[in-house]
Amino acid sequence: MPLIRPARPRRFAAIAAFAVLVAAGCGSSTGGAAAVVNGVSIEDSSVYALGGLDAQADTVSGSEFRDALSLLIIQQALLEAADETYGLGDLSEPDALEAFMNDLEPSEANAINDAIDAGVSQGRDPAATRSYVTTQQHIATAVSEAIMADPVFLSDVFTNSPELLMMVCARHILVATAEEADEVLTRLEAGEDFGAVAGETSLDTQSLGGALPCPASPFVFGQTLGPVLASVAVGELTGPVESEFGYHIIVVDSRDTPGTFIELTGDPDRWVPRGVIETELTAWYNDALARADIMVRSQIGTWNPQADAISPPPGSP
Repeated sequence: MPLIRPARPRRFAAIAAFAVLVAAGCGSSTGGAAAVVNGVSIEDSSVYALGGLDAQADTVSGSEFRDALSLLIIQQALLEAADETYGLGDLSEPDALEAFMNDLEPSEANAINDAIDAGVSQGRDPAATRSYVTTQQHIATAVSEAIMADPVFLSDVFTNSPELLMMVCARHILVATAEEADEVLTRLEAGEDFGAVAGETSLDTQSLGGALPCPASPFVFGQTLGPVLASVAVGELTGPVESEFGYHIIVVDSRDTPGTFIELTGDPDRWVPRGVIETELTAWYNDALARADIMVRSQIGTWNPQADAISPPPGSP
């Protein structure tokens, strides 16, 4: 089932079958719950529903149970951290989830609903699946927006990494060989129209007239083109530049950065690339899990912070 997972990769133990003991207590510090995260209990019933497991069976797949429980543990840790760090409240509340879904673009809502439908088709509980998938997306969106509005984060980027805030508008013509690139450059230097030559010769047929997405961080164009777009003189033909795709003739039409911190905070969406936010979101995610107090019922296993998953108990089959 393609549940929406957290950003950091996780590993799960491959156990064929594991008898889940659900009796209250059972010598566990969780008081009979499957797990406790920062004082909040996660019950077996929630794990069965999300995992699509039969609660009436004598045994269930240990790896599937631990997989589903690990997802719920991580989500609970993130929910608490989102409120603690950014004051976002309980993002899993039904009213909050409904408001979140109502604000989505149709394509975004469709992607979430597709993930929910895929899970239900594999036997997952519809309510549990909808709650998990929608909450996971709500967390990512709400925390990303909070990061974007955080003056401390913006000040750090503005002061220490101003190059990350650069936005460029550029055009390119991509050809297969250095010889073709030299021919294109000769034509352009002779005065031929850049867009017309691009339409005739460029292998990048998605960029009309050679125009790249604008404005954009130069670094979204890869490790080869990014530094070129960030540094060459504005308005001058540059190339050939070789990349894994071929040879590029490039012209940067504009290059901008926020002149003041006030300009940055006035419109952070314009200046802060999505990749920078995703990096900060991952750092927040890692910190949230590192700080979480996680206990797992001993019959199920123990929490492994290196894997962000539950390790089976000793002697499990």
